[in-house]
Amino acid sequence: MHVSLTKKIVLTVIDILETVDFHTEELRPEDFVFEGYNGVM
Repeated sequence: MHVSLTKKIVLTVIDILETVDFHTEELRPEDFVFEGYNGVM
């Protein structure tokens, strides 16, 4: 996990991959792309 500049906890790519047992075909962009400050993805 990573704490962002906005003090929100954001999962790392490795954290997210662990949730699907490293089966990347089960991931969608919205699983690991987050909106940050001022709408930056």
